[in-house]
Amino acid sequence: MRLPCSWRGCGSGWDDRSVDGYNPVTQTISALAITEKAWIQDTGLDLFAASFFACAAGLLIMRLGDLKWKIGAAMLLLLAVDILLIAEHNQYAGREGVGAAIHIYCVYALGILFTLAPGLIAFGLRQVGKSWYRFSLGCAIAWVMFAPLFFFTPNAWNGAYERFVAAIMITWVAGVSWLLLQTGRKS
Repeated sequence: MRLPCSWRGCGSGWDDRSVDGYNPVTQTISALAITEKAWIQDTGLDLFAASFFACAAGLLIMRLGDLKWKIGAAMLLLLAVDILLIAEHNQYAGREGVGAAIHIYCVYALGILFTLAPGLIAFGLRQVGKSWYRFSLGCAIAWVMFAPLFFFTPNAWNGAYERFVAAIMITWVAGVSWLLLQTGRKS
């Protein structure tokens, strides 16, 4: 009988009871896709995609900008579809073939779309306030500075660094969601 790994007793220093042997510091989120419990990760990614769709819809309703605003919101819709594709093709990550190619192309698209969408939307958010403009543009700049470095991160830190970069996206979505909720309550 194998005893569960405790925080101090594991060689990796982590205890993940959902997936045996998974280490969130060294292994990426995509590594969870090839496990029995991949549905947990896929559900999380699907909900994350829905958050981008909801933000895009809310921002389009606000009508705060011109063509940049509309293109930025449309890119959020594409980003939602992209994240759904990553979730559904993630089980092929790290393997050869069409599925692996789809995964990596979607990851590259995510990098481009999340750089451009918050950057373009920032200009319309200036109408709400300079802090919202700086927030959105700051997230886009942070993303473009830190996301590409993932490909140069030592394998021992891939998972931790990927989660750090993902936190930039989560921060932007949470901030814009808060703005949309506050705007909806006022009107």
